[in-house]
Amino acid sequence: MDLYLKPLSNLVQIKPLIQLNSRVVEISRQFNDKMKTKNRVEQSFIIYIEQENDIRMIEARAVIDATGTWGNPNPANSTRVWLQNEKALH
Repeated sequence: MDLYLKPLSNLVQIKPLIQLNSRVVEISRQFNDKMKTKNRVEQSFIIYIEQENDIRMIEARAVIDATGTWGNPNPANSTRVWLQNEKALH
């Protein structure tokens, strides 16, 4: 973190865009169904951020995921809702 994220967060292009005291609720692609939409890579990201009990949406061209969530897979369906049988296997 000290060698990568701190220097990255101090870049003049990034620093004003950092959201403190926030929690990312979800990240998706704009106008996207991950199972059906073609050319997903060309679509913007939509980042849902919770701040002070409110949800805001931010559009972005790129997202850096530094959360370390390797052990948290997505559900199989495109709605991002875990079905009961998926929960049992999780």
